[in-house]
Amino acid sequence: MSKAYLYARFSTKRQEDGDSLERQTLAAQEWCSRNDIELSNQTFEDLGVSAFKEGTRPALSEFIAATKSGRVAQGSFLLVEDDDRLSRRGWKITQDLMHELVNLGIVVVLLKTGRRYDSTNINDIGDNIVLMVNADRAHKESERKSYLIRAQRKRARENRKVVGKLPAWIERAETETGFAFNHMKSTILRLVELRSQAQSLQSVAKNLNKENYSTSTGAAWSGSGVRSIIENVALYGAKAYFDTDKATGRMNKTPIDIQLNIFPSLISFDQWKMLQQKSSNGLGGRITRKGAYSQLLKCGNCGAGMVQRTTTYKGSQRLYRKCIKSTEGSCTQTDMVRQPEIYLDRVLKKLTYQKNESTYVSKTPELQKQLEVVKRTENLLIERGLVEQLADLYVKINEIKTSIDSSIIEDNNQRDVDVSFESIIDIEDSSVRNLELRKLIKEISFHLIKKVKTRSVWRVEIKQINAISISFILDQKHGFGNTEIKYVANVESFLDQIKHTPYEWEA
Repeated sequence: MSKAYLYARFSTKRQEDGDSLERQTLAAQEWCSRNDIELSNQTFEDLGVSAFKEGTRPALSEFIAATKSGRVAQGSFLLVEDDDRLSRRGWKITQDLMHELVNLGIVVVLLKTGRRYDSTNINDIGDNIVLMVNADRAHKESERKSYLIRAQRKRARENRKVVGKLPAWIERAETETGFAFNHMKSTILRLVELRSQAQSLQSVAKNLNKENYSTSTGAAWSGSGVRSIIENVALYGAKAYFDTDKATGRMNKTPIDIQLNIFPSLISFDQWKMLQQKSSNGLGGRITRKGAYSQLLKCGNCGAGMVQRTTTYKGSQRLYRKCIKSTEGSCTQTDMVRQPEIYLDRVLKKLTYQKNESTYVSKTPELQKQLEVVKRTENLLIERGLVEQLADLYVKINEIKTSIDSSIIEDNNQRDVDVSFESIIDIEDSSVRNLELRKLIKEISFHLIKKVKTRSVWRVEIKQINAISISFILDQKHGFGNTEIKYVANVESFLDQIKHTPYEWEA
């Protein structure tokens, strides 16, 4: 019996009939019921992906790949709400895509009209004209909307308008420029002063925290936070204007224009350039080398990353890790873990990826609903000519799209796999090993549970991407190489015992 598969996608088209995904799913179920076709539980979804802006649609590409590999049988049905769900990038692209699907043995069904495309009519002139006209109309509508948005951003640049979030040290005021410094001015000046002394980003953050300077949100400073300030052109009074990428619809990282004398300046342009040189040539900083556990090792106390440091022990260079925020003065777990990578290799060689038997609840549907609501607002503003109010809305759209991307990755992470970590640890190329580990492990955290003189005991928690955690104990005595790995069935009981049991020299 042939199966039907739903290809669902959010479009930038106004959604007046309720939740887009729910509507598409119900339409697919009704069609399958009328035609006595089984609807597969596997759905191919490109959510928050614009058929006009995106050059590729990951879920649709996945369906095509599954068909080519035989996982989706020839004669299967691909259910699509309408032809503009496949593409809004012109009639030729839409037609080529339809031909590719049909040539693979797939029957494409447009749920809105009931029209089918298969080997019997794919070359029919009448059916192709309908497809081409609809695709051309959808493409021109998307182009019109894109033009209005680009025109609004161009007017904002030309009129030197400032919308959205202001720099942390600037506020709106009844002044000639419309802006003035706020209470953060002295903090930012101190930050610039410290960085001008060739201090590393972490050292600047550490000194700011030590001197009780906080961020605009009241949080402690971090190296990344310092970097975001020193790279901001608003320090010398300028405003950077950004445009969206035509292919993805996401905001570009490189500004399209920089307007001078928008804000009151804290420093001169020459001073700002000096700060960028210190940032780019590494003065006062350290070179980060990517290893097998890059981006995986975390502080168990604050959740920050663990930076690598080196020392010389008995004539040889040795490595250790410590919390990056402890180097900035904002975390109390200041102790170092000696050569953790060596012991992680030994532990992981004995482990197999643990399957998750619990019920996972995806956040993706709720995020999809949020995106649709914001998209409706976008279309209302455009229809009413209120394009100047779109800037803040696009920030929100990008935030939700990023959350959807993360949620879909998390959804995929819940797919159980059978793999032994030993096969990954044996990979010689550390970059490749890191890539494979990050497919299975979300993070590895280090919790200091006991410290006496030069001896420390750590609980190491390996958290898989499916939320299952595996813990073990590192008992590190004085010096490098004097570490014992302890596998404990009841970790909590062991921790309670060790916290109250003195070492031999404490008795």
